[in-house]
Amino acid sequence: MELMQLRRQIAELAKLPPTSEPFLTCYLNLEQDPEELWHRCLPVLRRKHGGPERMALEEAIRSLREQWDTWDEDRHRSVAMFARGGPDAVVKVLPFRASVRGWMSTSPIPGLYGLAEIGDNYDRFLLAMVREDRVTITETELGRAMAEIEAKREDAADTLERLMDRRGHRFVVLAGSKWSVGQFQQGLSRRVLAKVAGRLDATAQESPTVMVRRAVERFLEWEDHESQLMVSQLREQMEVPGRAAAGVDACRRLLNEGRVDVLVLNQRSEREIARLWVQRQPLDAHDEIVWLAARAGVHVEIVRYSEELAKLGGMGVLLRTESSYLPSVRMTGIKPPRDSSGARVTTRF
Repeated sequence: MELMQLRRQIAELAKLPPTSEPFLTCYLNLEQDPEELWHRCLPVLRRKHGGPERMALEEAIRSLREQWDTWDEDRHRSVAMFARGGPDAVVKVLPFRASVRGWMSTSPIPGLYGLAEIGDNYDRFLLAMVREDRVTITETELGRAMAEIEAKREDAADTLERLMDRRGHRFVVLAGSKWSVGQFQQGLSRRVLAKVAGRLDATAQESPTVMVRRAVERFLEWEDHESQLMVSQLREQMEVPGRAAAGVDACRRLLNEGRVDVLVLNQRSEREIARLWVQRQPLDAHDEIVWLAARAGVHVEIVRYSEELAKLGGMGVLLRTESSYLPSVRMTGIKPPRDSSGARVTTRF
């Protein structure tokens, strides 16, 4: 699945209005044992619901079991599944070549945090393998190679820039000998140089598969560094009134008001996942805030872990200027999630 397809799927799921029927969310890591997670989690989820909710949940469970093994385990490393029973039934199965952490939940809304994590961690970028007479440019998306283009050395800089503009690639990783990469960089524009996410020492004999894996590792290191810089920016902007805010309640309110430009979110830890299972909360704060962000078209930046962000409540938002506000969530008629009794569903860290 390409990144643009992933974003469309997130937007489609986010637009689905909450109902009284629980939404079953299931992330399976196919490199582990998906059946073990399924059978371990289902009894816990079933105990959360009774009456009509339980009947709708059983319908959702049957729908996902019917989709079992529709993916190719030789090509895919994980799968995200979403289902809701009842009159507004939904079934969606999304296989990926990227890995995810196994997770199952039920709530009034689909659990989109896992999809946001995939999209943020496996962004699209270019790998430029520089050789003496040519440059091999590989399009990499969601952790895998998508396409490969060969360009003459003298034309490669222009080819790279055009490809970044036309295909929407945000970053490039350069690979080759130090001398070759250094010479190639001299011909790049300032705009492209600003998007260089890393450099790799490599020989011409290294296989494309190995180079793509190394490039993904370097890109993720760079992405983690950029996320930490985003936290620093958030902290600085919080010193200026009306520029940023932190904490679940503030993020929820500002997303509902359509005032958010970027959501900065600490990665959900294994400890938090365990706590959610013990408390059996109706809705996870990560899923709720990501759901609101997806409905408002807000960029989500997930930080691997920041102690500074944890002290601020685990999440924060950078705000739009008044001239760039989007219509607020209330103006668009989007309503916050509620449980089957109609009560507003809230969570706290």
